[in-house]
Amino acid sequence: MRALARLTMVVLASLLPLGGVASATTNPHANPGFETGDFTGWVVGDPALADIVTEWVTENGGIYSPLGAYMAVLWGGAEDWPSTIEQRMNLAAGDVLEGWAAFDAADYLPYNDYAYVSVSNGANEVLWQKSVGDVGDLGDGVPEAWSWTAPAAGTYTLQYGVVNSGDRINPSYGLFDVGGLNYQPTPEPATCGLLLVSGGTFLLRRRTRARR
Repeated sequence: MRALARLTMVVLASLLPLGGVASATTNPHANPGFETGDFTGWVVGDPALADIVTEWVTENGGIYSPLGAYMAVLWGGAEDWPSTIEQRMNLAAGDVLEGWAAFDAADYLPYNDYAYVSVSNGANEVLWQKSVGDVGDLGDGVPEAWSWTAPAAGTYTLQYGVVNSGDRINPSYGLFDVGGLNYQPTPEPATCGLLLVSGGTFLLRRRTRARR
């Protein structure tokens, strides 16, 4: 009887993973990579300070581009007031939120503009943040991955934001996507000369908007 009971317990234990235990989901929220070409699923704090783009050219001539078709860009507005997009979602314990972000500084110290990714459920947790102090005056930040795992089931808010710190001019920019962000640094002076001679116009283009 003891042997039979022990065998039964072993069989039941082996069946537990097949018993409908929910597996973790990555990025279960709506439109995580903005591939609809718009902000479907997101709440936009100020539509005048947010856009969906296919490419972003910095003041230095560096070029950011999404791994997919689109990415989101936010820029600062009023002094010390965040420009945001956010999405509220119900998550199970173990669900994963992940993405990529980059900071394009268009200001200089002591005006320490910054961009961030945060998640909140009562308490606020910053998952990624970069500032002028991190990338340098008028610097192009390298795209970086971020990831977060829900510690418990609940309702969470994922927020992307940019803050124009200490003034209302020279707003900096945050770029956000999932899957990856590409960055092509400023070409060397000789290359820039060749591009200008050949009629290259990318230095004159601030951003390429998504059109539908």
